[in-house]
Amino acid sequence: MQASKRIDRRLPTWYGWLPLGLFIFATNVPACGEEKHDLQPVENNAGQFNGSADRVELETRFQEQLSGSNFVGHFTDDLKPGGILTPEKYTLGKIHKLQGDRWLFPVRIQYGDHDLAIPLALPVVWAGDTPIIQLDRMAVPGFGVFSARVLIHNDHYAGYWQGANHGGHLFGRIEHEQKLPDSLVK
Repeated sequence: MQASKRIDRRLPTWYGWLPLGLFIFATNVPACGEEKHDLQPVENNAGQFNGSADRVELETRFQEQLSGSNFVGHFTDDLKPGGILTPEKYTLGKIHKLQGDRWLFPVRIQYGDHDLAIPLALPVVWAGDTPIIQLDRMAVPGFGVFSARVLIHNDHYAGYWQGANHGGHLFGRIEHEQKLPDSLVK
């Protein structure tokens, strides 16, 4: 004789917890248009803001911190096996905002056999209080066409770059000089 198949019509046990979870979620979500947070801008040791700060203040601080600085670090190249690090240095002159998200960076670029000072108009976008230099298929005279995203935070930079047929990572620290080189003062 064949055992009759019994159909279990009980609900899974997690269904009992569902109303409680929805209640907890609903009581912790701010109402439409209501902001619910206790975050305040807090100045850290590097003099940069963590949290929400006014865009004008962020841009002023960005300009002051990067003008006359050196980005000193390394980059990788997908064409070089083993992730070999190549030294790089970017010496910035006095940067200033142009229009919209564009900023003028008078920069001396040094890596490998390359050493060239040129002005670059680069977009800077913001992720909260963090500036990100952004290139999209941009022709850089003397170097080629590049795309990149370079994040700047607490006197360090990090990002990804891509050229015609290769790319890699770049990272390093931002050093501050007292006097701008004459060739980069505009």
